[in-house]
Amino acid sequence: MNLSKIYLLCLVMFCVLLLPSCTSLQVEKLQEFEPTSNSFVFLSRTRWDPKLRVALQKNGFKVKRFASQSTVVGEGQNQEIARIYNESDARYGIELFWSQAPASNSCINGNGGYLINATLQVSDIQTNEVLIVIENSGVTHLPCGLWISNETIFEKLSNALKQYWI
Repeated sequence: MNLSKIYLLCLVMFCVLLLPSCTSLQVEKLQEFEPTSNSFVFLSRTRWDPKLRVALQKNGFKVKRFASQSTVVGEGQNQEIARIYNESDARYGIELFWSQAPASNSCINGNGGYLINATLQVSDIQTNEVLIVIENSGVTHLPCGLWISNETIFEKLSNALKQYWI
């Protein structure tokens, strides 16, 4: 087999295996609302939270680690501790759901990246209503082997949220 046939075979395998597992950007605005804050708190915990946090903060969002903070106001007997909890200034919560895209183990270049399908769900904490659901697929790290992209999945999700939010 000559080099051009091998290249063509690799390209066909790429298209057959990788592209069907990719979804395009889908945004569902479930409630009419006027954002009152750019401050969010994570409502779920995933291994990708730090990367999503960085992408959101680069777009002007504030992302709190915890919904509330406690302060020790006194200590009693037998190691009893009295605490007060401050309400969070975050009005909105973010949940990230993800799954590894089919036919994708990891980036070929071994940088620890993956091709994933991700859903970002934004909720109003006060009303407990889901406001926006954003779905897309992409890579967790750049560069990622043969995957041609100039932004990670987290940057895609953050940019989509910014279009509807700010």
